Amino acid sequence: TVLATHYGVAPDSQELLSKVLLDVVRFTNKGIEAVNRAIRSFIKQIANGLMSIALIFNPAQLIDTFSYNPVKVYTETIEIKATVPADARANMSAEAVKVYESMAPAAQASGKGFMIADKPAGRLHVFDVDGNLIAQDTALYGRDYGDVLQGEKRVTPAGKYTLKVAPSSYAGGKAFELVESEYRVGNTDYVIAVHAAYLGDKTEKREERLATAAISDKRISYGCINTKHETFLNKLMPNAAKLDGGMVFVIPDEVALSDTLFKPQTKTVQRTGPGKALRGATVGDPLHPAIIACLKSDDLPTALKSMASMSGMVGKVAGALLRANIDTSVKVVDNLTDEAGKPVAGFFDPQTNTIFLDSKAGLNSHVALHEALHAATSHV
Repeated sequence: TVLATHYGVAPDSQELLSKVLLDVVRFTNKGIEAVNRAIRSFIKQIANGLMSIALIFNPAQLIDTFSYNPVKVYTETIEIKATVPADARANMSAEAVKVYESMAPAAQASGKGFMIADKPAGRLHVFDVDGNLIAQDTALYGRDYGDVLQGEKRVTPAGKYTLKVAPSSYAGGKAFELVESEYRVGNTDYVIAVHAAYLGDKTEKREERLATAAISDKRISYGCINTKHETFLNKLMPNAAKLDGGMVFVIPDEVALSDTLFKPQTKTVQRTGPGKALRGATVGDPLHPAIIACLKSDDLPTALKSMASMSGMVGKVAGALLRANIDTSVKVVDNLTDEAGKPVAGFFDPQTNTIFLDSKAGLNSHVALHEALHAATSHV
């Protein structure tokens, strides 16, 4: 090269590098007149693009520190929730909305429609498999307050249940049994179900109770969930097949239990964000794993870009090299040696325009930038 010929030294030698850096320092400190006229344009080019690089090889500068925030991948567990349709939300209690958001994803996974039995509010909400509203109306619940079936108490049990269409003696001839609610009193087996209101006892005034807005009117059944006849016949029965095998979520009287009864499903996701700042590192410290990965992938520009984001000397030098647009390959190898078989941390081969770095001794900012400088000046 021109510079090697001028200095009378071998290309790509340590001696060439030292002489070039000496002239760069002369230019920086004393001006262009301090440099031999024959190489002024070359030294000026190097100084303008790589002015700070010489400093990194000055032993007095090897203690420079930097602050660097590498990108970090975070693993996070999040809850899977659904959005309540606007037409349904308008007539739902806050607790019913909460249950929908938490449980709709699990209910929809069954491939069937589902119900939310809002016992504290005296209402029933019915949805198709896509979470769209089928029906909303008042409903009757067990006369006695409580959330667990106990003896002969007339309680509508709270919790998650599977719906099963079964024959019944009520209007429509069908009922939606809550499969897991089967229980026995004495020698008789019972099961809680959603069905058209029982009107056999006129003193209970079930039909009238369903027509009022008063929540207190909605506690009269033996435990089953009663709907208006027209709601059951015109809304639920036409969708019986779509609801059979689906789920129903009965909100407890003791609302605080909802968080335990209706826990949403979760999933693990990965997010990226700034990692913990690396402070007090020196130019001889090991490179960040992300930078090492770039070097191992023969991606010197991205490695330099990452190093340029550091403050201090490392960032300045890497930034200068990055601006030099070095078109050089990188290879990271085990047990790297020079031509004489001597172990080395790194070297630049001008014949193949390749930087070689030892997988152990060469993966630090000093060696990487040193060899990159060789590459930057080898063809000047």
